[in-house]
Amino acid sequence: MAELKHIGFVGYGMLACPMGKRLRNAGHEIFFFTPSGKSNDSLATSCASPEALTKECSVIILCVPNDKAIKKTVLKKNGLLTSMSKGNLLINMSSVSPKTNKKLAKACKRKQINFLECPVSGSVPEAETGQLVCLAGGKKKTLEEARPILEIISKKICHIGSIGTASSIKLIINSIMGAGTTCLAEGITYGLAVGLDRDILCNTLQEVAVISPHHKRKLNAAQQDNIPLQFATSLMCKDLKLFVKECLDYSVPIPTLANVAQTYEWNNRLFPKEDYSILLDNLPKAIMKAASKKKQ
Repeated sequence: MAELKHIGFVGYGMLACPMGKRLRNAGHEIFFFTPSGKSNDSLATSCASPEALTKECSVIILCVPNDKAIKKTVLKKNGLLTSMSKGNLLINMSSVSPKTNKKLAKACKRKQINFLECPVSGSVPEAETGQLVCLAGGKKKTLEEARPILEIISKKICHIGSIGTASSIKLIINSIMGAGTTCLAEGITYGLAVGLDRDILCNTLQEVAVISPHHKRKLNAAQQDNIPLQFATSLMCKDLKLFVKECLDYSVPIPTLANVAQTYEWNNRLFPKEDYSILLDNLPKAIMKAASKKKQ
């Protein structure tokens, strides 16, 4: 069983950093590797390479943006797995395809490394307060080994099933999140087009049960014209692409979510580094502008 005192992160960005801070406050020492070597957490120790990270930590958490980053940093020759040892624990919290997690699990098995896929539901506020929901895929024994870590960063740990199941449900969750934001943006656009007062419209939507707490938070930020970056448009676009591909592979019809994916392709061209909910501001403005030109 891996020693849990030292915990390493590959990728220590917007979501991983508050998780690391909570773990450190609970008595763990935090090390990380990022290509830049930089982080907003000045008390965590930067390592020059994945190999250097494994010399310090027998528990590694992956928080990288996409499948390509997993292959480049972990699976390639001389990647992270090369320097990990038998009995080490690898937890992948990245939002990647089920196929990539299955490849990662097979590679870990060959080296007798314990592997758990564990994407999370929640954003920066939930990470800061330990209110994330962990979606675990893998052996129950491995989950129990990781549980002391996961309990510090989350309010709920859901064991979904075997490797691949957790990443599948993560794609479902993010697709629903993107669809809800798209519907909300289109509704706001209609409201403005018929002459509703923007503040009255937004304030009313904040009061009704059909709008989720997450979307109410995003709506409030858009209303204040101050949308903080918590989940980039480029990442939402990536997850929607993965979901569409998965559905094509399994012959699952998704006309609604396919259209949502197209909407985010457009949004991603304009605002890839903005929060994905910029759509609440971007879509109404774009459509209203087009309608105004048509009237002229």
